[in-house]
Amino acid sequence: KTLFIVLACIAAPIVLALAIIVVGLYLFFWIALALTIIFSIAALIAFIAVGACVSLIGIVYGVIQLVAGVTPIGLFEIGLGIIVGGSVLLIGILVYNFAMRLVPFGMKQLAKLFKFAFYKGRDAYIIAKGVCEKL
Repeated sequence: KTLFIVLACIAAPIVLALAIIVVGLYLFFWIALALTIIFSIAALIAFIAVGACVSLIGIVYGVIQLVAGVTPIGLFEIGLGIIVGGSVLLIGILVYNFAMRLVPFGMKQLAKLFKFAFYKGRDAYIIAKGVCEKL
């Protein structure tokens, strides 16, 4: 029992430094994933605003060209505006699903990884204690 206490006292600075590094990495990755959500939503809002403006400008310009009598250009611009609107909608859905489904899933998996590592460290501690008691 004294051998284990002596070894634990000797290894305490190393174990403490390792624990601080592991907790720091966990917090760093968790905060990075949280910031990913925030920046993805900000980019989504900006992208949708710009895409909606471009789409509406194309559609309005196409209607103006139709009224002015330039039918081919008007139809082309209306079609282009609809294509831009659909593309913006598709990319918006993909970015939203990334930010609201994939990133939180990654955060859960990160928590599972560190929980697994904690329990393996606890098991290593118990094994080391048992080996020292047998000596």
